[in-house]
Amino acid sequence: MNKDKTVFILGAGASKTYGFPLGEELRRSIVKSYGNIISQLQRITKNTQFQSNSYSFRDHFEKSGDISIDLFLSKFHQHSEVGIIAILYFILTSETQSQFLDRLYFNYKDQKNLEIIDDWMWYLYSRLTRNLNVVETHQEIDFNNISFITFNYDRSLEHFFFERLSNGFNYNIIGGSASDIIKTLAIEHVYGQTALLPWQAGDTPKLEYGKYNVDQINLEHFTKNVSLIGQRTLENKTEIHKILKEARQIFFLGFSYDESNIKALDIPNVLSRGQRVYGTAVGFLDEEIEEIKKYFYQKNQDRPGVHKHDVFIERANCTTLLRKYYRSN
Repeated sequence: MNKDKTVFILGAGASKTYGFPLGEELRRSIVKSYGNIISQLQRITKNTQFQSNSYSFRDHFEKSGDISIDLFLSKFHQHSEVGIIAILYFILTSETQSQFLDRLYFNYKDQKNLEIIDDWMWYLYSRLTRNLNVVETHQEIDFNNISFITFNYDRSLEHFFFERLSNGFNYNIIGGSASDIIKTLAIEHVYGQTALLPWQAGDTPKLEYGKYNVDQINLEHFTKNVSLIGQRTLENKTEIHKILKEARQIFFLGFSYDESNIKALDIPNVLSRGQRVYGTAVGFLDEEIEEIKKYFYQKNQDRPGVHKHDVFIERANCTTLLRKYYRSN
């Protein structure tokens, strides 16, 4: 464990502010709106059965009552191909409409209550760079003491940091580039991401952020980028566990505390005395919060986990939790 290291574990709620759907919102979008776009998707796919299979998937999903499309597809593998395309479509469409920085505030409907916007990315980035107003070389800028583990398929976090780094420093003076600096920022997608961004290393098809076009881009090219329940091998398991073991502080942001995701992180086995766990729990009951805390507790002196007094799960949004507990060096 390193007393200076912090890891942020992201659930769907962490992307909500920026325009991405929660699980139940994704369900409602599929049920209500997906039928209107299926014929357009059919025109660009090579699968002649795509349209009929997609309508069958949508109708079955609606009648199932399952809130999670991941859970539904894990039970009905015959829908997995068209189901993943539906996920990709709504996430990449949300990406084209996502907003950051001032635009997030300009377009907020309740202009009298802008302080309730949960703009945690801007807050965190400001904290991390507050002492970097004057730098002589790009090597002074690094993010070696923080890491992100995200259960989300969207790419908003990578995009946000790369855009800020690209425009927030004068590389003509300090040398290097935003690409050099962002390599120091560890971001692990537990179950994959929709597509690689142009500046990311890798061989899979790449797509510029916010540039998805339903009439030009075949989503079949990206289906292998994401894994569903039952398909998940967690290839980056070793790195994820290393990040968790080394951290002094662990923040769960916008996380639903689904037991399968907790187990995927190997909690509490990767935890140890001296670590502190913080988490958002907006909308949870007191009784539910107490049950969540038990995931992290040390059962006895010989079992891994953290002490009860080192777990803080609160009905606070991401920004409020960070303001209250996160202290960067």
